[in-house]
Amino acid sequence: MHVHLVQFHLHNRQKFRAEDYKRDYGRWLAAGRPHGRRPELDRYLVGPPIPPEPDQQGWRDSFIALPQMVNRIIAYVPAPPVLGAAIMPTFAGKPPTYG
Repeated sequence: MHVHLVQFHLHNRQKFRAEDYKRDYGRWLAAGRPHGRRPELDRYLVGPPIPPEPDQQGWRDSFIALPQMVNRIIAYVPAPPVLGAAIMPTFAGKPPTYG
């Protein structure tokens, strides 16, 4: 899996009952997506979380997404640059005025 514009760590993976979740999610959609009845992924998790393999550790921009596994990532999203006077165009050395 590849995530654009961020770096991240693969925190862990956990098995889940994918076919059961897919079936129940499809039923929820067919019922018109009733509020408060969407299947919760936590109810389909199996066993404890598993740490990433050694070759999948560290800062990354992609990882191997294994079938029937939930992958949890911790992402670093840098703050956008601040726009300000430093990049404002100037005329004759002075910022423009608007009136």
